[in-house]
Amino acid sequence: MSRNFCAFAKNVEEISIDQKIGQMIMTGFHGTKSSDKDVKKLLKYIKKGQITGVLLLKYNVENPEQLKQLVKTLKSAEKNGLPLLIAVDEEGGKVQRLSSSNGFMDFLSA
Repeated sequence: MSRNFCAFAKNVEEISIDQKIGQMIMTGFHGTKSSDKDVKKLLKYIKKGQITGVLLLKYNVENPEQLKQLVKTLKSAEKNGLPLLIAVDEEGGKVQRLSSSNGFMDFLSA
């Protein structure tokens, strides 16, 4: 067994049932910066280890620099050494959260 797996297994044994449930939750949220009410609320849940996955939607993305700061803020709240999973609702075509209209590169849809 690798040392990383042993450290992870030990870590899992130390977290509460609420935190284990949090490992199965991915949630969307409103807000674009750390001072937004819903982002502050989300950060509290992340810090407690009760949410470990977030989904970025249209109303979370303004431009590349803003998104970089938001992701940095969210990741800074990680708990128990378990990484925060961050996903983007990005299907291509009509559903493009990261597009040229907000400073990202457009990609053709499949």
